[in-house]
Amino acid sequence: MIGPTGPTWPTSPRDPLGRPPERVAPRGRPVGLLPEDGRARRRAVTTRSGVAVAVVALVLVLAGVALARPDLVVVAAPLVLAAAMRARGWRPDPTPPRTEAVGQPEPGRHVTAVTLAAGERGAVRVRAVVPGYQEARALAVPGEVEVAIESARTGVLPPLRVDWAEVTPDGAQESEPGTVTAPALVVEPVAAPTAALPVPAHLVGLTGTHRSRRRGEGEDLHDIAPFAPGDRLRSVDWRVTARRGTTDPRLGTRLWVRRRYADAEAVAVVVLDSRDDVGPDVRTWAGGTAVLPTQATSLDVARQAAASYARAYVEAGDRVAFTDLAARGLPVPPGAGRRHLRRVVQAISTSAPLGEPAPLVRAPRVTSGALVVVVSTFLDDDAAAAARGWAQQGHPVVAVDVLPDLALHRLSPEELLAARVVLVQRDARLADLRGSGVELRRWLP
Repeated sequence: MIGPTGPTWPTSPRDPLGRPPERVAPRGRPVGLLPEDGRARRRAVTTRSGVAVAVVALVLVLAGVALARPDLVVVAAPLVLAAAMRARGWRPDPTPPRTEAVGQPEPGRHVTAVTLAAGERGAVRVRAVVPGYQEARALAVPGEVEVAIESARTGVLPPLRVDWAEVTPDGAQESEPGTVTAPALVVEPVAAPTAALPVPAHLVGLTGTHRSRRRGEGEDLHDIAPFAPGDRLRSVDWRVTARRGTTDPRLGTRLWVRRRYADAEAVAVVVLDSRDDVGPDVRTWAGGTAVLPTQATSLDVARQAAASYARAYVEAGDRVAFTDLAARGLPVPPGAGRRHLRRVVQAISTSAPLGEPAPLVRAPRVTSGALVVVVSTFLDDDAAAAARGWAQQGHPVVAVDVLPDLALHRLSPEELLAARVVLVQRDARLADLRGSGVELRRWLP
């Protein structure tokens, strides 16, 4: 276990210096490893205990000869014989360990199975190292050892490193140490149910689940009108025709049809502000102390909120686009379907702050008539200014606040004063957004 109590298995986080390493993948899918030198033959070296045994045997032999004590030589003989046989017969197995992630790719408790190989009579000395966790050491027989890591984080996590060396049963010899590193993996956020989804006034497309303002082949009744060229016979309302029709043979029978509203789809643009990654402890905001891996940061909450809104709109039959305020790459264009949702969730999972956040010069462009969901902590003016600008352009805007509940009781008077100043400025920013017609929502994980 990588934990604060010592080298036991499974693992738990250490005092706040980093993040956990594992992405959980479906069982049976091995995680690719980067062995230090493949299956190269490793040289056997003598350990300290082996040297100590050899020294004791030599001292006994010399004492027996010097003191004419054959019993001492008899006692030393098995030690000398065992050392000679071990030097000639033991060869370490060159197979490096391999890992296999177990479970589901979601934050929580991640378990990784490490498969160890050794020679006929060997055991394996293992050390598991994860940034932000206390290292774990174990002497294990060949087979499978599970490493459990507790984490509330999402996104790209640091890798698990396994240092290993094969040892003889008596511990007198071991192979040269080797290192196997699992690649950094991605933990995707778990989407949660959302509140009622707002819909923009301007709908696009010819199909969907929302009623548009134009006539078409939807379900909701628009009006009843006389039959005209282009109307379909199946839209004829025979009851109204019988009631309003005429029996004048010169005019014939006038048909009446039921005209309906067309169904259309909405376009939602999910905007994630990944420039902030702050935890519930305000003392960690300055960067001197890292957030505990078991505590979700604002970016973890933002990823969950963004993924939840994206999934909700896709499941409603709408098109979803994604953009990151801190990203320098291209945004994900609008699309629908499960495959597109996987693409959006992957982009959300890999969004992360890149160094010092640069000021936002211009808000990203969004699709005409789209609804914009801005997910941010709103600790600065950039995300709020972008949301206000989209609202002024006529877009329906929903601002989702993802700042976690803060632990202010541990702060010094000076730190508490500084935190209150920041929070007052943030409250004024949110009030200004509400006055601009932006809908405010609070996301609680």
